[in-house]
Amino acid sequence: MGGEQRLILVLETLRSRILPGRFQPSIQFVTIDVEMLSLFYNRNIVFLAMQMPNDITISEKVQKKMEQPAYILRGSYTPSEVMGIISTADFILSMRLHTLIFAARQHVPLVGFVYDPKIEYYLEKLEMPSGGDLKSFDMEHTLELIEDIVKNKQAYVAKLEEKAKHLNQMAHRNEKYLMRLLEKRK
Repeated sequence: MGGEQRLILVLETLRSRILPGRFQPSIQFVTIDVEMLSLFYNRNIVFLAMQMPNDITISEKVQKKMEQPAYILRGSYTPSEVMGIISTADFILSMRLHTLIFAARQHVPLVGFVYDPKIEYYLEKLEMPSGGDLKSFDMEHTLELIEDIVKNKQAYVAKLEEKAKHLNQMAHRNEKYLMRLLEKRK
């Protein structure tokens, strides 16, 4: 995969979270979406498994239906290693909160897919695009978001850098406040 451009995709089996007994989004739609990304944007597709073995299983199902080559990272990685992997991506598509957090920390543009309000909240705080609620997956909308990221990548990176500074300042304020509270308890 060398110095080629790549998209990292993190899929999750959502059977129990969205609609009991049904997988959303449909593997067929995800496969078409990923194929288009590979062809239109000349990106290597890399599936990153964050939770074993479920993420591997769904990634394999999508990969088998693809005509274009795709890679699945099957290892168990430390958070630092995952952040290193994510830092190599041009952008990230994910439905997992930790992947979105890691992408933001590495200033890698991202599109998040919402299955839980925490994802939506995080995307709003970062001012990053939402691929929408997975119950009503919209491939056309997702492709429009990706087109915008590809065309305006530096603006997305700058936004993440700005948000990272703000979030770090807030975290330091919380640490100072916690220290003051702990001092008062002594």
